[in-house]
Amino acid sequence: MAGVLCALLGGFWLGEEQAALAGRVIRFHVIANSDSQWDQALKLQVRDAVLAETEKFYPEGADLETAREALSAHLGELARAGRETAEAAGYDYPVTASLEKCWFPTK
Repeated sequence: MAGVLCALLGGFWLGEEQAALAGRVIRFHVIANSDSQWDQALKLQVRDAVLAETEKFYPEGADLETAREALSAHLGELARAGRETAEAAGYDYPVTASLEKCWFPTK
C-alpha cells in the first residue's frame, strides 16, 4: 500500500514538474525514419539544416511567445529545409514541421 501511495505522489509531482517545464521552453525534436545508422545520420543532418534555417528569422533574445510566433510563421520553410536535406542525401522521406505541446520526460 505504501508503494502505491509513493507511486501516486511521485507521479503527481513529476506531472506538475513537466507541466511547468512545458510552459517555459520549446523543445526541438527531429524523428528519424528508423534506428539504422543511415537514418540516424540523416536525422542529424536534418537537425542541423533546420537549426540553420531558424537563424534567418528567429529573434535573438526572444521570449517564449515571440519564439512560438516566429516558428509558427515559418513552419513551411523549416519543413522545406529538412526535405531538401533528405533529398540531397538521396532519400525521399516525407518531412513535416509542427509546433505542438508535448510531454517533457523528467530526467
